[in-house]
Amino acid sequence: MRLRPALLLSLLLATAPGPVLAELRLNTELTLGSDSNLNNGRRGAVDRAGGFFAGRAGLEQSWDFGRRGSLSLQPGLELEAHQDYQSLDQARAALQLRYAVRGGRGFYAPLLGLSADVGWQDHAAALRDGADLRLGLSLREALTTRIAVQLHGSFAWRDADQAAFDIATRTYALEADWKTSERWTIYGGLRRQLGDFTSTGRPAPELIPLFDAVAPDDSFAPGELAFRRAGDAWIAELGGNYRLDAHWALDLQGLGIRTDSRFGTEYERLQTRLSLLGRF
Repeated sequence: MRLRPALLLSLLLATAPGPVLAELRLNTELTLGSDSNLNNGRRGAVDRAGGFFAGRAGLEQSWDFGRRGSLSLQPGLELEAHQDYQSLDQARAALQLRYAVRGGRGFYAPLLGLSADVGWQDHAAALRDGADLRLGLSLREALTTRIAVQLHGSFAWRDADQAAFDIATRTYALEADWKTSERWTIYGGLRRQLGDFTSTGRPAPELIPLFDAVAPDDSFAPGELAFRRAGDAWIAELGGNYRLDAHWALDLQGLGIRTDSRFGTEYERLQTRLSLLGRF
């Protein structure tokens, strides 16, 4: 049986044991980043590195149902502009639904989270335009008052204008965070991603018939191709968050990606992001 978000909210309101606490917040994020391999170029081929600026704003309406958990609904808009490759500029409008509930009472009770995110991406290069869906399931456990670990699984699907950018992936992650002081939190994680990967470049002619989809892509240079194939990746993340005050925080994050493929089109990618986070 499928529950619509409005029906789920109605059921929670009707069965809540006490008063429902509602809250409306504004979340913002401004990011300066760099990427070592924007085109996912295979090892030994040309990697296109570049900087980018990203911004995000979203209203978050949340409801607290006490022991029955909490629900939040967040419409938002994300923008991304690239320094050297303007064809990668994009906007994404999205609607996200999250539900969280504790598996018992007390601080150390595990926290179960469910999320669904549906959006539309509009790119300067129309071949990347399309709808996307992201589903997530997480289990978070506090080990101490300062250290917590989380298991996370997610599914992502994208239906783009060109089939080379149609992507379906499954991701499994182990994450941890450590609140080292009242202002600092250190976090990190390791993810395993399985599914579709898209690169842009000039693949060997004998490999082209083996790819799942191919399309002309002049985003980086004339005459190149975007090609999609199945593969898997390891993704490592390490970051630090510094709380400036009750509303603002600085976040520095590094991400390393290494993919494998049976076609010899493996690639590596490093990303760094410095973000100013706001919550009001």
